Amino acid sequence: MMNKSKRVVIFGDSWAQKNTTIYNFTWPEKLENKYEVHNFARDGTSLDWSLQQLGRAVKDNLFGESTVMIFFLTDPWRQNWSFFEQNHQFLAKWLVEPPRFWLKDKELKETISPYLRYKGFSRIFFRNVAPRYAMRETTKTIGMINLMAGMYEKILIVPNFEKIDLRRIKLHDNIDVWDPMIDILGKKLDYNDNQCNHLPEEHHKTFLLKLESWIDNDVQV
Repeated sequence: MMNKSKRVVIFGDSWAQKNTTIYNFTWPEKLENKYEVHNFARDGTSLDWSLQQLGRAVKDNLFGESTVMIFFLTDPWRQNWSFFEQNHQFLAKWLVEPPRFWLKDKELKETISPYLRYKGFSRIFFRNVAPRYAMRETTKTIGMINLMAGMYEKILIVPNFEKIDLRRIKLHDNIDVWDPMIDILGKKLDYNDNQCNHLPEEHHKTFLLKLESWIDNDVQV
């Protein structure tokens, strides 16, 4: 049943981006069949970039009593540095510590090649940030979402990779935090899987049902 009176705003990276795909069924596309959806997610982007999109959504009045927010938390080591193309922000740490599969993939090697001039900058940055940098960036992002909680009916935070330690974070009553995507769906992580939203088609159906149950009835994972 359609519920176009309910508005959904989505932020995140490739796990949430709406894609043109050969799949017959993807959860970002099917969600639009039931709700008014504004999807700001973009592959390869950072937490800071997603927060910028959240600011843009608020400026465009995409909030209110019938609006829910879904925010996917990506890898906090990604950087919104000015020399990166938006969808290349995931390369920040890989400039210093490239994964092994890059050496075997010509297309990926060509992607990183223009940024190798910034390898020294990246190395200095990561050498000087505190050991707890990742936790601090994640906490900062959740804090910004927390500040805006009163502007939305409810908010769902979905970490992509790692479970969030909430012991030092006091969340607004209308914020829910799920387990990481890879745990919810029992998925083995593969950065180079070439699947839409990193999921096989059957997992899109499972995740859509979970989201609809949360949006309509507050059902948790």
